[in-house]
Amino acid sequence: MKLSRQTIHRIMIIPALILLLTGLRAEKGQALLDSMSARYRALSPCVLGFEIRQYYNRDTADCQTSVGSFYIGGDTRFRVDFIGQEIIYDGQWLWSYDKDNRQVVIEPLDPQSSLKFIFDMLFGNWANFRVVSLKILPGNDEVTLGLKTRDDNDYFNAIFLDIDRASRQLRQATYLDFKQLKTVIHFSPPKTLQPAVRDILFDTGRLETKELIDLRQ
Repeated sequence: MKLSRQTIHRIMIIPALILLLTGLRAEKGQALLDSMSARYRALSPCVLGFEIRQYYNRDTADCQTSVGSFYIGGDTRFRVDFIGQEIIYDGQWLWSYDKDNRQVVIEPLDPQSSLKFIFDMLFGNWANFRVVSLKILPGNDEVTLGLKTRDDNDYFNAIFLDIDRASRQLRQATYLDFKQLKTVIHFSPPKTLQPAVRDILFDTGRLETKELIDLRQ
């Protein structure tokens, strides 16, 4: 069957339209990510509550739940408080204080850790990801962005972010690792801290009086 010139022209237009729409979606999604990160930077130093649910099987609802507070120092520092544990990243080293045994571990920050991932999300470190989807449901005040890693060999494979359209704050992040196992993080609205409070919260000097396990090299 011989196709008409008009039909051929329409067929050729379709891929071009798909590429155009994909580019516009990525551009709009990146602008939203930049706006969200700018919002958290402007509020820093700040603290927000979070809940992490890590699922161990794709086919069941079995998961481990952790609740804590995440502090952003306004620079490269962050702190996380769990029940019985205090974690401080001073911009170079990770300090983990176990309150039960009064023991502190000092070590490099694992670039694949959930804590590093949370900080990168809020502070706009998206160099390794690209926006692949943008969804706004009718009557919904949230935007859901889908992101993929640029390198298929990265630990995280896909991320879905639920962002409040008005406040530009992150409500929930869902990400899949290379095994397609899911982790869901719920966030509460951030609260600004006074600089003096930040200095106290990020003081690692007081931890040096505890029993130290120093893994710095």
